[in-house]
Amino acid sequence: MQRLEAQIARAEIVHTGTDLIRAYAELRVACERTGHALGQRDHDADRWIAASALRLRIPLVSNDRIFEGTPGLILEAVRT
Repeated sequence: MQRLEAQIARAEIVHTGTDLIRAYAELRVACERTGHALGQRDHDADRWIAASALRLRIPLVSNDRIFEGTPGLILEAVRT
């Protein structure tokens, strides 16, 4: 339990702010221009996830294929 609590304590909470909102808006525009599915309204939550990874300049680890080909995103695909 102590190891789990130590790992959780190291986690960074990403608050919404100007930088994240800008990353989200830029991602939406880029996806709309390229015809990527993240430009569609029904993928709003996925777009926030991708924008957070872009804003933090970290790879996104996911097995959700919606993120494949996202402009500027480094995707570490996990296949199950």
